[in-house]
Amino acid sequence: MGFHLRRKRKQAQKQVEIIEPYIGEISEQADQKQANFSIVDILTGKTDFYENEKQVFEDLLNQEIGEVINESIPEQIIPPEIEEEIPEEIINESIPEEKIPAANHPVTYKILIMGEGGVGKTTLFKKYDEDKFIVDTKLTVGVGIHAHKLENVEAYNGELFDANLSIWDIGGQERFEFLRDSFYKGASGGLLLFDVTSYMSYDALDKWIGEFNEYAATNLDIVYPVILVASKMDLVQSGEYERAVPYDEAKALADEHGFGYIETSAKTGLNVDEAFELLTEYMINETLKIESANMKKMEKEA
Repeated sequence: MGFHLRRKRKQAQKQVEIIEPYIGEISEQADQKQANFSIVDILTGKTDFYENEKQVFEDLLNQEIGEVINESIPEQIIPPEIEEEIPEEIINESIPEEKIPAANHPVTYKILIMGEGGVGKTTLFKKYDEDKFIVDTKLTVGVGIHAHKLENVEAYNGELFDANLSIWDIGGQERFEFLRDSFYKGASGGLLLFDVTSYMSYDALDKWIGEFNEYAATNLDIVYPVILVASKMDLVQSGEYERAVPYDEAKALADEHGFGYIETSAKTGLNVDEAFELLTEYMINETLKIESANMKKMEKEA
């Protein structure tokens, strides 16, 4: 028995002595030992009275004995059962309703980062994942595979999702082309990069689009979201380099293939997070559309 409970129990026992003349009324419904035990325990908060004992005790409190007990027992050990009832509206105002937030829906996607060697694929991911700008990155041999969790992604219907992303940074050099078909399999979408200061990297996009359509977008009934990403915008904004690919031309190419379009800088962080978040939103929305279509099909067949 803890120190505070022993102290309360001793205090309560003294109060039993005060109300001893009245115990007889309770004894009519319970023996003397049980009545004493119940009174002590309810005063210490250890247990409740039996319902009949409680009613008798409450009736006594409405008489003179109530004044004796309330004056002699410290307020902190008067049991809640004999305190004045608090109006329900006051309780509702003073105690806010506890709200347990619904868990977000978990989803998992494989996404590709595609484009010619040197356009800044690895640099873009490092900025997104670690918030670091790395000037000299090592050549990606074949593919670099990374994991990233994106939380609280809102879909078009207002639902929130936590996306586990498996990000495949595909090496852009020609000597890795024979490996790339296996890297595309199982992808749900991708970021397709070109260097805004290099028209050559832009001109090579048709090859990458062809590979993606052949090896990744194999189900013609499903849309595989792609974001066309112009990289190295800081070089143009600083005046260090001229822009080689006009905005209108790049946007028109994206619209032609049904891609999103965004301009980024891994150095300044311009639209880096937005590129990955936008792609993830597109993939989640596509998943919801597929699920909705399947449900309607099942209902029609039922």
